[in-house]
Amino acid sequence: MSATQEGVAVAADRIASLLARFPPGTLDTVQVGLAGAWSPRLARATKSLLKRRLGSSRVAVANDAVALLSAIAPAGNAVLLSVGTGVFAVTRDLRGRVGRVDGWGWLAGDEGSGAALGLAALKAALAARDGRGPATALGNPVLRTLGLRRPEEHISRLYTGPYRPRLAALAPIVLRTARRGDGVARAILRNAGDDLAGTVRAALRKLPPGRATVFVTGGLAGAAPELLARLRKGATRRVAVRLLSHPAEAYLLARAIREGGGLPGPSAEESLLKAVSRAPARRPAARGGLPPTELSNPATAGFSRMSVTGMLRAMNAEDSKVAPAVGRAIPAIARAVLLATRAVGSGGRMVYVGAGTSGRLGILDAAEAPPTFGVPRGVVVAVIAGGRPAIERSVEGAEDRAGAGASAMRRLKVGRRDFVVGLSASGGAPFVLGALREAARRGAPTAGVTCVPRSPLARTARVAIVPFTGPEAVTGSTRLKAGTAQKLVLNMLSTCTFARLDKVRGNLMVRVRPLNLKLRLRAARIAASLLGISRVEARKRLRRANWDLSGVVR
Repeated sequence: MSATQEGVAVAADRIASLLARFPPGTLDTVQVGLAGAWSPRLARATKSLLKRRLGSSRVAVANDAVALLSAIAPAGNAVLLSVGTGVFAVTRDLRGRVGRVDGWGWLAGDEGSGAALGLAALKAALAARDGRGPATALGNPVLRTLGLRRPEEHISRLYTGPYRPRLAALAPIVLRTARRGDGVARAILRNAGDDLAGTVRAALRKLPPGRATVFVTGGLAGAAPELLARLRKGATRRVAVRLLSHPAEAYLLARAIREGGGLPGPSAEESLLKAVSRAPARRPAARGGLPPTELSNPATAGFSRMSVTGMLRAMNAEDSKVAPAVGRAIPAIARAVLLATRAVGSGGRMVYVGAGTSGRLGILDAAEAPPTFGVPRGVVVAVIAGGRPAIERSVEGAEDRAGAGASAMRRLKVGRRDFVVGLSASGGAPFVLGALREAARRGAPTAGVTCVPRSPLARTARVAIVPFTGPEAVTGSTRLKAGTAQKLVLNMLSTCTFARLDKVRGNLMVRVRPLNLKLRLRAARIAASLLGISRVEARKRLRRANWDLSGVVR
């Protein structure tokens, strides 16, 4: 977690909640490595809050990279170079003084990072397309990965979303293409290696003369030995360059045990490092255990003991993960939009099927379609497990009846011209699965919106839309992140479908039904804008047309 991004209070609350599982009085010392703790002010504030939360425990707070460097090089001049999506270096001298180089983000620095490789590859691909640069095999795979198959139409996407992570995803393409002999990709790698060497030289200048060790960590460093070779070649002073072969937590654990007197020697420490490295990562599983939506969130384990502000910040921090998760599902949402457009455009329907919160979200989106897009009722249909009573209250056991879902599809006479969308946060509601299987049997294309990868719904639907939002702030309460993600997906699905069916002109709702004063004022503004007339004249024309906006602006 990051104190700079999430705030000191929420960082302290999260750490305290993680430690809440230890009985009172059992913690003697707590050492915290915290992203964002470069600032002494932030470190002191976090330490002060933690001491109040934890009582009498002794607390030390340092930047997470500084904590790792102290664990791997407790004595001597040392540099830790982290090479992943971003790049930064940390220095520590014999007296324990700490320095930093880079880490300023992909717009201002991070030279030699995955994001920098991706940005260089994108520029090279577009330069080759324009004829401004040499031909390269990077072109198609780079543009396809970024969703820029037609850059002339889609380039604006680069400037409207969180593109740093997506640029970093191009790094493997650069590596593969360079290893196949592409000159442009090889030049990008060489330049990145030279940039990393420059970062190391700058870091070494912060240390006193003499030998130093450079420890290198990060996913890109491990995947690209070419970068390390270039880095070694570019170092101007005698240094030993070591790639860390174990995860950070292994070194930190070894340090903690070593300081407690529990490691007899280097061989025991190496055995511990290997054991931690081999331990499987604890990832939420959809099979063989609870789905992620039902797991406890360690970041909010102490939620009820947080201050009100702490609760709100913790929830806000969790909510901030939703939009990026939906963004990663856009390719699947796009396929669903095409299916929905084909269905509704040929006289069919879009049918939402859900249970509980998911079902209510479907009802909400279906109810908004007629007044927003001017389509008849029945073009977008919503079915909820338990029927109308389930809209206002929980109907026990309704979602467990797969047969009832199948019967609902038969009652609606779902057929080939319809498009059926199943909604289930966990992806396992039998009512929804029964409905989708019956719809598919009757020839209807299907999509599933779930927050659990490889769930039954994701495997059943023709198009699986899976915004992975992880455990909720309150365990199992999928009306929170999962519900928000499903609502965002439905917003995109219905809005883009009807925009493609000419129910939206530019970004104006030309088919809106002005049934109240607010909507009539909006209709007048739309008519005035599209026809280039005054609002007074627009209102006159709308009144003469019985407030038929689409007829007035036709």
